[in-house]
Amino acid sequence: MKWLAALLMAVTAAAASHEWVQQANQALEDENFTLAAELLEKVLAESPDDHETRFQLAYAYTRLEEHDKAIEGYRQVVETKPDLIAAQVNLSMLLMQNGSAQEALPHLQAVTEARPDDTRFRLFLAQALLDARRFDDAVPAFERALELDPSSADAALGMGQSLEQSGRFAEAAQAYRKGAAVDPKIANMLLGLAQTLEERGDVDQALSLYGEYLTANSAAVHVRERFGILLMNQGRFEEAIAELAPAVERKPTPANREGLAQAFLMTDRRSEALGLLQDALQNDPSNTELLVRYANVLLHSGETEQAAQHYYTAIKRAPDHVDAWNGLAFSLYKMENFPGTLKALIQARMKVPLKPAALYLRAITEDKLQMYKEALASYQEFLATNPGMEDEEWKSQQRIKVIKKVLEPR
Repeated sequence: MKWLAALLMAVTAAAASHEWVQQANQALEDENFTLAAELLEKVLAESPDDHETRFQLAYAYTRLEEHDKAIEGYRQVVETKPDLIAAQVNLSMLLMQNGSAQEALPHLQAVTEARPDDTRFRLFLAQALLDARRFDDAVPAFERALELDPSSADAALGMGQSLEQSGRFAEAAQAYRKGAAVDPKIANMLLGLAQTLEERGDVDQALSLYGEYLTANSAAVHVRERFGILLMNQGRFEEAIAELAPAVERKPTPANREGLAQAFLMTDRRSEALGLLQDALQNDPSNTELLVRYANVLLHSGETEQAAQHYYTAIKRAPDHVDAWNGLAFSLYKMENFPGTLKALIQARMKVPLKPAALYLRAITEDKLQMYKEALASYQEFLATNPGMEDEEWKSQQRIKVIKKVLEPR
């Protein structure tokens, strides 16, 4: 809101024979505010109780953008002449512009009491309450502003923001919808609300708002991308594909390509996933993270040797890349290169503790190499993590029994 430019008020000084006053009035008319301020300062030095001159001086300082001086002047006027509404208005506008909404409130309340049907000041009072984070008070204030002017986009926007900050999300969405009917840009607030709901874990409501926005703004690729990725994260893979495929076609990005590839993977469409990741790599060949994800898909698709080669490439670029070392370890195990598997796992563990799946891989690899003492310790370490991998846990328990018998002294 352009508070000051829209609503700055002036008062006409009382007629005075004093030459300085006459010259100051002329300077104000000529918008020579520097001269006006100099003259009015002289007048106040002789007549410090002249509230009209003090107001004019504050007005001149306002136009000179010397806001601290202007605020102090208006304060003094309001203290001695609280019924001078122009002073209340200008003081509240300056305080709002300086980010002092809480301090502006009593002055705006005085203005609205004097002018109860002035839609502008009702709106400004509501906005000040919102800016002061008094959200529960702001809601009825915006309601009153909307009663006076139902077509006010600013009031609808403020109402939505106040409701959202109060945690009344469904009502906030409705307020934004009403505001969007007046100003389509307000529909963008639905996106912010959707993000807030998503962050709070209310994914269904977030998806509903994303979908609603896309119905009216089908070309918003970045929103469709977010919508599709969120659907995928919810396990709604076919729906995710339906959203991400057109996003990739219209404006491919690393995020929507990888999201679509992941959705393809989860629906057993590995060849399509590989194709997408290949295209992404061609467009961004130096992207090590993308290279590792591509290797992961190759590994899960049974292309073990190709996967290992890509993991090697990633490690050459980023020797501390743990996922690349782990991926290489799994690839080498499938290729029955068990010593290589252990070496890769050792490198991974030097960076971070091994995750349960990698611990199990180490255990079965040591088992394959008949490193029974090491395998026993690895199986036990794996089970101690409570990994939630039922088959692997059962197999580990059985192998522990066998290995203990093997290690029994004869």
